[in-house]
Order: sequence, then structure tokens, then C-alpha cells
Amino acid sequence: MAEPPPVLYPASPDSEAKVSECAGSQFNVRVGPNYARKGNKSPSDDSMYHLSSVHMFKAESCTKHLHMATRMPLPEPLVPADSPGLPLPQLLVVTLVVPEEGPAMFGGKEDGGPSMNCVMVFQLKEKTAEDAASEAPSPAVALLSRYYSMSIAIASGGSPTGAEKSEIQKMRACFKLIGQASNFSDLGLPAMLAGYNGKPVIINKTGELHQGKSSSGASYMEMDILVHKWQYIARKGLYSIKEHYCKLDAEVGFVIQGEADSELPERMLGAVEINGVDPTLLAKWPSSGDGDGDATGSGT
Repeated sequence: MAEPPPVLYPASPDSEAKVSECAGSQFNVRVGPNYARKGNKSPSDDSMYHLSSVHMFKAESCTKHLHMATRMPLPEPLVPADSPGLPLPQLLVVTLVVPEEGPAMFGGKEDGGPSMNCVMVFQLKEKTAEDAASEAPSPAVALLSRYYSMSIAIASGGSPTGAEKSEIQKMRACFKLIGQASNFSDLGLPAMLAGYNGKPVIINKTGELHQGKSSSGASYMEMDILVHKWQYIARKGLYSIKEHYCKLDAEVGFVIQGEADSELPERMLGAVEINGVDPTLLAKWPSSGDGDGDATGSGT
């Protein structure tokens, strides 16, 4: 069993890095009516999940599905498994895997090579569970339940057809990452990158979705965001600001994309604020001699 990866949140008293939970209202999300025509956005309501922990480390290759019960225990959920209402994962895990090496236009390493990793663990809030159990769940909670049900349907190994297949294809392209830097204009970065600041990124074929049960029986859903699978121009842009990572006042959040009025307004799943993290000082994980465990869950 591997030792748990280094923890940046909750932070130790001597930590210079500032990692904390970020309010959902820091992010602008889609709102109706008729978003397709009007394109209106406004600050999100309170996030659906509470930040439990943040882990950051370096690895020799792409790391995926870290929260296997025998490798990295998950926290206890805030909401019991038998909560009534729409099905929602009690725990949410998002792993951001960023290559250390510069991007190659062709012939890049299949596993991404050496990487920097940020693992964010969230717990479903009681208020969100109450929303899911109400007579009229909010659009964002209902949409998350559909997304979670999609992950379970794929993991079951069946061969969906017709309407079910169409629903799965639609929902797979709904997970979004939003990354933004509040001090972007102070860093002297190329103006061409400004358009990416705060712009949502759809995670579909560049991510791997897992779901299962923790060692304590809590349901979890994990999204591994594999940056080495992004388009070349996006990878190049991210690598070009690598030397500025330690200066970024970064906010990273996640949301399920809504399209129809019945799916809006969107609402952030959870978000993290990361300031003053120097990637060159990150510890390697797992350390030499640590073994791999067996998964308790399914990937999609």
C-alpha cells in the first residue's frame, strides 16, 4: 500500500502555499432563459460539494484513479448513503494531471510522461442532498444526478441503444473545468493567453471517469483530467506559463454543463483556490518501493 500523497489542504502551520476552498460565486456560469441565443452568465450559487482535501505531487508517469480503497483512503461522507431523493455521489474526486515536459505536436508519450498532479477531494453537502430529496430538485442537482447515473450505466458494461445511448453520448461531454487567475494581468503574460483565462474547458475524451465505493462504503465519482491529451495549442499555452505557476493566484472549479432552460442555471460542483505553489518543490509520489493496490470501482 502506498503512503498517501502530500497534503496541501488542510495546510500544515509551516506551509508557505495557500490552498483553500473557493466560493462558487467566484465563477460565472450559464443562466437562462435561452442561453443559446443570449449567452448570459452570472455568478454561481453556492457549490454543491465541500472541499475536504487537496494533494499535490510529482509522478514519473500519468497517475489515474488514485482513490482506490487500498491506495488512498477517502474521507467519511457528510451525507449518509441512504439519503432519499435523486442519486448523487457522496464524494467527488477530481485529479488534474499536467505534463512536466514541453508538448510535442506529434509523437508525444502515450502516458504523458513525468507529471505534476493535483488531487481535489470533495464531500456532498447536506443542503445539496436536501435539494435532491425535495419535490422539485434544482436544475443543477437534477443534471448532476443524470451525469452520475450515466457513469454508472457505462460502468455496468451493457450495450445501450436508442434514447439511452443518445443520453450517454450527450452527458459524457458535460463535465467542465474552469481555471482562472485573478492576477493574470499582473504577470506580464502574452495577451493571446488572456482569452483562456476563465474560459470553460469541456472534459470528454481528455478525461477518464471512475465511480465506485470507498473502503467505508461511500459512493464516489472521480474525474481524471489528462492534460497531455488536450489539443496541442492548449498544451503549449499551459506549458508557456509554467515558470509563473508559483506566482499565480489561481482558482480552479468544476461544473456540469447545462444547455436547455430546464438545465439552467448551472451551479459549481466545487472549487479550489491555489496561491504560491512552486511545482519545483513538489515531492514525488509514490515514493520508491510503494506498491499499487486493486481498484474498488469502475472506469469509463
